[in-house]
Amino acid sequence: MDELNYEEIKKIEILPVIPLRGLVVFPGMSATLDIERPFSVAAVNQAIGKEQEIICITCSDPMIENPRPEDFYKVGTVCTVKQTLKLPGLPYMRVLIEGKSRANVKAVHEGSPYIAEFFRYDTPAVPKLTNRTEALIRRCLGLLEENLELVDNKLPNLVFDFGKSDNPGFVADFCINAVALRFEDKQSVLEELNPIKRLNLAIKLLDKENDIVSLEKSLEETTKEELSRTQREYFLREQMKVIKEELGESNHDGGDDLDEITSYSQKIKALGLPGADE
Repeated sequence: MDELNYEEIKKIEILPVIPLRGLVVFPGMSATLDIERPFSVAAVNQAIGKEQEIICITCSDPMIENPRPEDFYKVGTVCTVKQTLKLPGLPYMRVLIEGKSRANVKAVHEGSPYIAEFFRYDTPAVPKLTNRTEALIRRCLGLLEENLELVDNKLPNLVFDFGKSDNPGFVADFCINAVALRFEDKQSVLEELNPIKRLNLAIKLLDKENDIVSLEKSLEETTKEELSRTQREYFLREQMKVIKEELGESNHDGGDDLDEITSYSQKIKALGLPGADE
């Protein structure tokens, strides 16, 4: 993690924590959380009673119900609580938050709620838009668009246009936030403070994800074709048995000879049995 391109505000802050499991929140992005654990509910209630700020920190192991201080990553996101909703009959609270800034987590203290000591990273100036930077931004947005097409995710144009920015760090966050990546990969993007390096990392992750999704779809199509072929062969075998019985023929070897499919298919068609044209 390169901290040279960020100015760290040398003032320690304290905020209640929402421990995240399998989820990463990025600055500038909104997220809806369904929280149920008592210490997370307590954190939201405390934030509402003060300046509406909270810090979201992802845990390294999403299976841990009650995380210890060492289970938290060292970079989190300071967020504003925008809205809360308690759904009748449901055990959880729905919370709308908006990421504000990255935070260098110095310590997490257990309790209800968890409390974090942290330094807030100041947002760096937007780098000068060189031809290379613009090319990287276009590449990243292009990979996002390709991914959305592969997974049939129709991201509204208004939302997609929101990510078309000249800020490489913001574009990286936007693109990674919109894609279903492993939370460890998203955390690695959150921890990269250099905007250009973050954009390059986002491109690498998106390119890899698109390759994997393309391969998944190819394997799925192959499986479907194989299954369809097997089903057709099975249907023809069953129809062959019917034809043999109709013609008074017996299958002397006790099996279905695939070489006979073509000739018997003609007989099936002649009898007008269902499925003869498949």
